[in-house]
Amino acid sequence: MPPSFLDLTLRGITAHYPRRSCRTGVIAAQAGELKRRFGGWNDPIPGLIGTVSPDHVLHDDVYWIADPLPAYHRGRVALLGDAAHAMTPHLGQGACQAIEDAVVLASAAGPGTPGGPGTPGGPAPDLAAYTSARMRRTRMVADGSYRASRLSGMTSRPAIALRNTGVRLAGRLAPALMIRQLDPIASWTLPINPR
Repeated sequence: MPPSFLDLTLRGITAHYPRRSCRTGVIAAQAGELKRRFGGWNDPIPGLIGTVSPDHVLHDDVYWIADPLPAYHRGRVALLGDAAHAMTPHLGQGACQAIEDAVVLASAAGPGTPGGPGTPGGPAPDLAAYTSARMRRTRMVADGSYRASRLSGMTSRPAIALRNTGVRLAGRLAPALMIRQLDPIASWTLPINPR
């Protein structure tokens, strides 16, 4: 499994960076780590960080499924969201993918009529169709999120400078290309009859 990331949240600001690069210690040291890493940013970030008391720093590890599950179902049980395909938070797609899973699962299960698929006494819903409809897309999004985490988690100053320059140039020279990178994520539509 790739290295986990430290998630420090303060008043609505979340910073993700590799745990291996964090200084170890108590919560007060984590607040100091926030100040060390982000205190030189533009306003209002240093001011916000300066107002944080150490006991208000929230530290949670972020876990994701590095290797995809072979299926998102077994028998009459289906997994969705993080249970099926947990991903890093760097594309902001975790809840979105869970909602898409629910829509596809509901479509695969069929209408909730008495005796219909997925109801007590009814035939089993076609959960293989659910897995088939979701596997490739969720893997693509999870892999993209992991790649984004690798870019945002760089610690080498030359690599950071190169990344920042590349993003700045691409934003100026080809902004449409930058936006088109999100097309595969933003253009999802419900598969026609996944059953």
